[in-house]
Amino acid sequence: ASDEGRDSAYPDIDFCRTPDAICSSTDHPELKWIAGIFYWLNSVQTYESQTYGFDYLASLEDFTDKLGSGFDPDSDTSFIDAVSGIVNRGCASLSACPAGHVHNAGERRANFKLALEYLGLLDGNSPAPVPSPVPVEAPVPSPNPVEA
Repeated sequence: ASDEGRDSAYPDIDFCRTPDAICSSTDHPELKWIAGIFYWLNSVQTYESQTYGFDYLASLEDFTDKLGSGFDPDSDTSFIDAVSGIVNRGCASLSACPAGHVHNAGERRANFKLALEYLGLLDGNSPAPVPSPVPVEAPVPSPNPVEA
């Protein structure tokens, strides 16, 4: 776009020549997150597979129903395991994906549990407190200089 004179959010990156810039750019680290959110919205939230017996939206609803009834993320890892498989290997399985085993499944489970704890979604805990915003004084305009 930039080469054609059109507006471009990243005029310094040619994504056709260097698509790896999405993950490797040190100038624009937000690209990895933007791509991740795009993938989540378009591939994870819409995921349905008869082969793996997993429908993301139905499974999310089932999972959230469990949260209010003593859910134990250490004994029931089915939801995070399936989602980890989708994100990491493209199918809802830790070990049966054609692309191979899910990378760092244990770490993914631990991070998921930590997020659930932080959000107060386990054992009826309250969410972690949100920091209070720090008040910022509005800038005071400078008086107009008096001309002599």
